[in-house]
Amino acid sequence: MTIHRMSPVAQRYAGFARKDIAPRKDLHDLTDIPMDLWQKMATQGLFSLVFPSEFDGAGKDALDLSQATQALAMEGKNMGMVASWLIPQIIGRFIFMRLGSREQHERYLPSLAHGKTIPCLAISEPSGGAHPARMNTTANQKGDYYILNGEKTMLTNAPIADLFLVIAITKESGDRREFTAFIIDRDTPGLSLTKKTMLDFLRPSVHGGIILKDCKVTDKNILGKKGQAYTDIVRPFRGIEDTFIASALAGALKAHARALVRMIKDQIPSPHNNSLCIETSEITAMAHSMGILAENAATMLEAREMTKDHSLVMITLRDMGVHSLEKVTGIIKEYNLDTDISWDQAHKDLVMASQFAKKTNDLMKIKIAHADIAHCVP
Repeated sequence: MTIHRMSPVAQRYAGFARKDIAPRKDLHDLTDIPMDLWQKMATQGLFSLVFPSEFDGAGKDALDLSQATQALAMEGKNMGMVASWLIPQIIGRFIFMRLGSREQHERYLPSLAHGKTIPCLAISEPSGGAHPARMNTTANQKGDYYILNGEKTMLTNAPIADLFLVIAITKESGDRREFTAFIIDRDTPGLSLTKKTMLDFLRPSVHGGIILKDCKVTDKNILGKKGQAYTDIVRPFRGIEDTFIASALAGALKAHARALVRMIKDQIPSPHNNSLCIETSEITAMAHSMGILAENAATMLEAREMTKDHSLVMITLRDMGVHSLEKVTGIIKEYNLDTDISWDQAHKDLVMASQFAKKTNDLMKIKIAHADIAHCVP
C-alpha cells in the first residue's frame, strides 16, 4: 500500500507514524507508554477518528479504523503503540456508542475523542481468563448501590487508564450467571491497581490488573442492560479486537515485506533468482491481501454482521499471516541474511502475534467444523 493509494484518513495516520513513531527507536525497549507521544497523538486528533462529530469526533467508521490501523503499523513499525491506541477506539466505537445512554455519551465520548480519557475493559480474571464459569468478580446490590469485589488481570492499558469498564456477576442461580458492565473511575474508593504485567513483546503497550474491594457504585455506572454484559460485550469483543489487531498485523507485514526486499537487494549478489522472486512476491501479495480482508471484516463489524462469513474471513486472514511469516523466516535462514535490531524486534512481535492468531484460528476452525457436521444433511 503506497501513499498515493491510501485513503485520506490512512495518509494522515501514515504521515504521523513516519514523522513521530518510526524515529522512536526506543519504543521496543520501553516498559511504559511514552506519554509525550501519547499526548502528541491526542493533540493531533488521532483519538477522534471513530467518534461522532457532535461529540468532537471525526465521524469515521470501522473501515476507516482498519485503514488507519494498517497505516500506523506499516509506517510506524511498532505494533505495541498501535495496540494501545486501538483499545480506546474499539471501546468507544463498539461499546460506549452502541450501549451507552445519552447521558453517558455526553459525559464520556468527548473526552475519549480528545484522548483525555483512557478506557480499559476489565474482563479477564486470574482464575480463568474470560470464561463465564470461572469469573468470580461480583456486584451485589445493596439499596441504591452496588458493591463490587474481585480481581481482574491482563488488562491492556490498565496502568495508564482513567476509567475501567468492569464486567461483574449481578445474579447467580445454579449454573446460570448474569453479568453487568460498570463504568468505574480510576480514583473510585475500593479500586486499586495491581503490579504491571511485564511482557517481552508488543512493547511499549502496557498491561496490568485491578483489585475491587467493597467498591461502591450506583446504577448510573451501569453501561448497557443489566445482566446482558456477557452477551452484549464479552462475547463479541474478542472478535472485534481480533479484527483490528489483524489490521495492525497486515500493516506490519507490509512493512516487513518491504524491509525484506531491501535486505535481499543489499545482501544477495544475484537477487533476481526466480525462486526467490516468487517467494518475496507471495509474501507481499499475502500482506496486501490481508489488508483487504481486514477491511472487509471491519465493514462486517460496522454492519453488526458477526456471522460465519466474518469468521471465515478472519480464518483466511490469520492463516495468511502465519504462512507469510514462515516464508520470511525461511528466506532469512536460507540466504543467511543479516538483520538489525529493529528488524529483530518487529519480527518478534509479528511472530508472537501470529502464534496467538494460530491458536485462535485452530479453535475457530474446530468450532465451525463441528457446526457444519452437526447441520450436515445426510
